[in-house]
Amino acid sequence: VLEHMYPDKDIRTGIIGEVYAVISFITVAMHLSTGPFLRLVGIPVALLLVPLMMGGAVGALVIARQFTTAAILKITSKCLDYTWFRAAKECLYIPLDYTDTTMGKSVVDMFTYRIAKGATSLLLLALIAMGAGGIVTWLILASIVAWLMVAVSVNKMFRSKVSREEEACLV
Repeated sequence: VLEHMYPDKDIRTGIIGEVYAVISFITVAMHLSTGPFLRLVGIPVALLLVPLMMGGAVGALVIARQFTTAAILKITSKCLDYTWFRAAKECLYIPLDYTDTTMGKSVVDMFTYRIAKGATSLLLLALIAMGAGGIVTWLILASIVAWLMVAVSVNKMFRSKVSREEEACLV
């Protein structure tokens, strides 16, 4: 979308810089609001809001394939990942014992996250090589639905270990 709208490489580079400047500004603001946000909505709700907001941004891109909606999706993705989602995810480890925390973080943060990023990159390259890049958005939407199902399951496990009163002390 960006290359189509801005064929000149230097202008594209400037636009990408502006998008990342917006990401940085919003991320700082969201970092400042993370504690109050998690206290207000709770960890389980935060874990559900993130994929819902991402789904909304992807849906907007499906409806309006424009640079602005693509930029909003990129900004939403980066800002939520670096702030509310990461903080809520880290709070999930607090009620676990040392062994579960250590092993869980190792599996999720070091193994699963990196494998998923690598596999996704290979899948995208394969789809583009096959000329099937048009289905990427639909695969993303399907992934968000799967993400929501995992979030619901994780929330149930979290709630079985932590009461609402105990949760208030975690944040």
